[in-house]
Amino acid sequence: MHNARFALTGDDAELDRELELAREARRTTTPDYAGVALFNLVVTLTRRFDHGGDYRDLDAGIDLAEEALAHPGLGPEARVTCLAGLGVAYRKRFERFGAAADLDQAIQLGHRAMRVLREGDPQAPKVFTALAGTYVSQFERSRDPEDMDTATSLTTRALAVAPPGERPPLHAELAVHHLTRYQVTGEAGALQGAIEHGEFAVAGLTRPHPRWTHAADVLAGALVSRNEADRDPSDLDRAVQLIEEVVAATHPAQLLGRLRNLAVAYQAPGIDTSRKADAVRRLLLMVERAPAYDPALLAATQSNIGQLALQAGLLPEAAAALRRAVELLPECAPLGLSWTDQEHQLSSAGDLVSDATAVHLAIGDIEGAVELAETGRGTVLSHSLDTGTELDELESVAPDLAGEFRRLATESTARARLDGRLHDLAAAPGSRISPQRVTDDWSALLNRIRELPGWAEFLRRPTPTRLRRVITDGAIVLVTAGRIGGGAVVLRDDDAVHVPLPDLTLTAVRDRANVLAGIEMLSDQPGRQAQVAVARGADDEMLAWLWDNVAGPVLDAIGATTAGPTSALPRIWWVATGSLGLLPLHAAGISDGPCALDRVVSSYTPTIDALVRTRKQPGARTRLAVAVQHTAGMPDLPATAREADHLRKRSPDTTMLLDAEATADAVLAALPNAGWAHFGCHATSHPLRASASGLYLHDRVLRVPEIGRAGVRDGELAYLSACSTGQSSLFQADQAMHLASAFRLAGYRHVVATLWPVNDGVAAMAARRFYRSLGDAPTADGAAVALHDVTVRLRARFPRDPALWAPFVHYGP
Repeated sequence: MHNARFALTGDDAELDRELELAREARRTTTPDYAGVALFNLVVTLTRRFDHGGDYRDLDAGIDLAEEALAHPGLGPEARVTCLAGLGVAYRKRFERFGAAADLDQAIQLGHRAMRVLREGDPQAPKVFTALAGTYVSQFERSRDPEDMDTATSLTTRALAVAPPGERPPLHAELAVHHLTRYQVTGEAGALQGAIEHGEFAVAGLTRPHPRWTHAADVLAGALVSRNEADRDPSDLDRAVQLIEEVVAATHPAQLLGRLRNLAVAYQAPGIDTSRKADAVRRLLLMVERAPAYDPALLAATQSNIGQLALQAGLLPEAAAALRRAVELLPECAPLGLSWTDQEHQLSSAGDLVSDATAVHLAIGDIEGAVELAETGRGTVLSHSLDTGTELDELESVAPDLAGEFRRLATESTARARLDGRLHDLAAAPGSRISPQRVTDDWSALLNRIRELPGWAEFLRRPTPTRLRRVITDGAIVLVTAGRIGGGAVVLRDDDAVHVPLPDLTLTAVRDRANVLAGIEMLSDQPGRQAQVAVARGADDEMLAWLWDNVAGPVLDAIGATTAGPTSALPRIWWVATGSLGLLPLHAAGISDGPCALDRVVSSYTPTIDALVRTRKQPGARTRLAVAVQHTAGMPDLPATAREADHLRKRSPDTTMLLDAEATADAVLAALPNAGWAHFGCHATSHPLRASASGLYLHDRVLRVPEIGRAGVRDGELAYLSACSTGQSSLFQADQAMHLASAFRLAGYRHVVATLWPVNDGVAAMAARRFYRSLGDAPTADGAAVALHDVTVRLRARFPRDPALWAPFVHYGP
């Protein structure tokens, strides 16, 4: 009774009373019905999670459902209900936090429910649709059409056996399937299917039916998508009207997602600026009043409001909304997730950080722009920054807190380095704990540490003012592109200067980043060398464009206006947001004209904080050289052996792992003690998932997460003589996750990498010259200058082929 009342009214009191009765039933029921009573409590807790967003309700429900399934008195029908319901609970937790292991568990439970389902069981439609919803979630992550085919097949089966009164909501689910498929694949037939099923669902449901708002929301989304394709104003008018009605009819607990969809609809080109501006003002008020339990959903809503405000020309409002969205990004990827899961959670952010930074520069908020770039970039990296010095100091002040910190760090590391799937995560410490609970434990511990006298700033991101204090020479340059144009911030020890870059737009940057991504993908395909050569023809144009629109104005602003010998040039560290991070800013220049290479010595860093945390002195100089000449299905790399031999001759004590010796296990065993490491081999840079990038060793690919968690002691230099080791995923560029950053995380102060595929012979030539230029110094602090010298010499040898001389980059202090 209370359940039905709550479904119709959304009254919190009805839900609280239902939960009270469910708990009482669990306490007083007979043993034969204990399993059913347990699961009724699970259903109520799950419903309260849907309504109130407290993950602890969902965690408690999952634990109780597992207990109910183990109860001997649970009958066949109740077992089906319990299996399906538990699967839904795991799916909801996946949708909230993003742990792939929860998704795997949900699919397994759904299939178990299907196997014990009896012919003619009235629960069949719910069991089918529950599993279908899980496959939709998997499709959104995997992009595998078979997952959506399975979801659609299951819902169609549910439709065939459902009573007539239960069919309209199933049509709404089929509309979701078709619309999701269209958004991923662009299939016109899928969009038409979404509209047809959406129309049927809306026609079959009447307000205040709780399913009407869902059906109308899906139909409106499909109409907006069709308007984007054919610009039919009637579709747009109806979509906006439907979503406005949905917002008005939605309970506050479910309002946030509807507001996001409303912001998306108002971004359509067919709506004039004044209506967009009115919508922004209303949305900003409503989003502040809406309960915000899901940080990812709130970030998406604020981001879309920010984009709408940009279209309306409301820059202060855009800045406020985009700032809030960026500030939420760390919460969107809880510490309890694997790297792969964190990466997926952040994949929808797109150009958010770039836009937010550019808008803050446009309104004159330089400090805010720097703070946002630091907050939004490298979120996964920031979870793993070196804390050795701070932790050693904490040990002397509060050993108990330091011990707790190390315990949580060990558990988080074990989870983060795995692939996140159920078969792998089950072995990790605390694998059944909700990712958010891990984050909450961290937050509670950090709060306790920060309450200690003098420890208020422990592991907080430093402010721009504090960051400038560590710049003892040269300048750090934050560069961003935006929809409204871009800009740079030049940070030196005494000031921060804004350099407007009006033609540095996201579209222009993406076009050029796509060229480099194309080079990477073509290079992996035999017989495509001619197309690679054609793609390389864009390099001269790209470098000239980068000079005119980025490097030239920036170097003028810092006074680097004349060429000079390498030893006399100032240092500069580039912090490039979004897809700009894939472009060779260090090599920007006009052919036979001015070039950044002649005016500054360039390095890169994903964030300023990451640079600050690596300015420490190294330990002993121990060397490791890894060379793999033969990789199945790829061209041989005979020069890699010559590189390794050159290192051995310079340092006879170098540990050598050549060809068959260079297994993943051998490399991982050697890395912790290798202060200096050199790799000559093939590499892969995954265009969609940076965590799937890796080095081709003798037996397998050594992936980014494994490298990042290697725990190198006294790491000084990693030289990666392989293709595209500094190239981020095109779709997750702001996370700055690539092989170079993985070695930085592993503990190396300096990393030399490449932005695109390199010629084997040229790579060997570059490595030999680099080590010769660096000499036998006890540190690699001359790495940037040595690599600059290498690049200058390669340019002199191959002046008309920037693809050969421009890919080499340095990361570090």
